[in-house]
Amino acid sequence: MKPITAICVILLFMWATPCLATTLQPCGSFKTVSGKVLIQRQQNTITAATGERLYPRDQIQSGKDGSASIVLQDNTIICVGPDSTMNMEKFIFNPSMYEYSLATRMIKGTFLFLSGIIAKIAPDNVKIQTPDGTIAVRGTRFLVEVL
Repeated sequence: MKPITAICVILLFMWATPCLATTLQPCGSFKTVSGKVLIQRQQNTITAATGERLYPRDQIQSGKDGSASIVLQDNTIICVGPDSTMNMEKFIFNPSMYEYSLATRMIKGTFLFLSGIIAKIAPDNVKIQTPDGTIAVRGTRFLVEVL
């Protein structure tokens, strides 16, 4: 009975390790934070602060007086205005393996986007979703307001 239990534990650990590795890789950090800005990470709510890391699947929510700028690992800059909500859906920046992907969902509010390395190297792998459509990025900057 013990060998079966050990095998089950090893298989569970092998299955869980890749999942943990992807969720623990930060995609960037907050460069500035003003007013109330919250991060929803899984079931936790964290108050954003300068230097706080951002992870894939995090949701950023700014209050009526809140704003923040985020710098991603590829030097993409995303500024979130007051009363805004954005999900960081996916972020992969692995130059040694030629893996690049950036996907965000802008739910409401105002956002300034300044593209970084991913948009220059693999522009088709950058997706900015809004309730009305998807913005294709071609090494650019833009301001969007989602009502």
